[in-house]
Amino acid sequence: MSTKVLNRMRAMLVSKVENKFSLPHSDSEWAVEHSVFAKMLAVDPEYVGHYSLDYWADNTYMEYQGIPTT
Repeated sequence: MSTKVLNRMRAMLVSKVENKFSLPHSDSEWAVEHSVFAKMLAVDPEYVGHYSLDYWADNTYMEYQGIPTT
């Protein structure tokens, strides 16, 4: 995937986390950048694409809150 596509995916997730969980934009950015999503996007972007944006938003928020994810 191109860098442009990967950056767009990150931006979409930041927006989803921000809106779905009413987090400030800066917190949403931090949560996404320190998430499994970001790690997997760097290693295997195809894997990330197999899951919905809602899945990643929920997972990212749980990580941000310190709740173990599966």
